[in-house]
Amino acid sequence: MADKQSVQSTTMLGNLDHNAAQPTIDELKPDYIEERFRVDRKKLEQMLQGSAESDENAEVFFQRVMGESKTQITWPSKLKIGAKSKKDPHIKIIGLTEDVKNAKDQILSILDTKINRVTLKMDVSYTDHSHVIGKGGNNIKKVMQQTGCHIHFPDSNRGNSIQEKSNQVRIL
Repeated sequence: MADKQSVQSTTMLGNLDHNAAQPTIDELKPDYIEERFRVDRKKLEQMLQGSAESDENAEVFFQRVMGESKTQITWPSKLKIGAKSKKDPHIKIIGLTEDVKNAKDQILSILDTKINRVTLKMDVSYTDHSHVIGKGGNNIKKVMQQTGCHIHFPDSNRGNSIQEKSNQVRIL
C-alpha cells in the first residue's frame, strides 16, 4: 500500500515505476526566472500619487499585471516623491519566462524610461553659470520646475580651484 505522498505523485505524473527514484517536489516545480529593470521615476511617482495623468494608481496597476501575467512583482511602493536623486527605480518580476516577458511588456508600455527622453548638451561659459543658477539655486530651480527638465552643471566648476573649468551644461 502506498503512502499519501506517493499517491499524490502518482496522480500528478500518471503511473510511476514505484521501484524508480521518486522526483522531489522541487523537481516538479517549473523553472522560474527573476528579472530586474528600471522604470521612469517621474511616471512612477505620478502613479504612486494617483494623479489624473495615469488611469490607475500603482497598487491597482501592479496587482492587475500580476493577476493577468501570473507573476510576482516587487516595486518601490514607498518611493520618496520629489527626491533629489533622479535615479530611476527598479522593478523586479518573478515567474515563468513567457509570463515575465508579458508582465515586463505591460509595465514598460506605461513606465518606460526611454520614451520621449532627450539629452541636450550645450556650452555656456563657466563664468556665466553662477548667474544662470542664481542665488541659492533659485533661478535654475524655477526653470526646472516650470519645464519639467533636469539641468546639470559640471561639478568640476565648484569652488575656486585652478583645475580646468567646463562650459558644458546638460539638459535632461
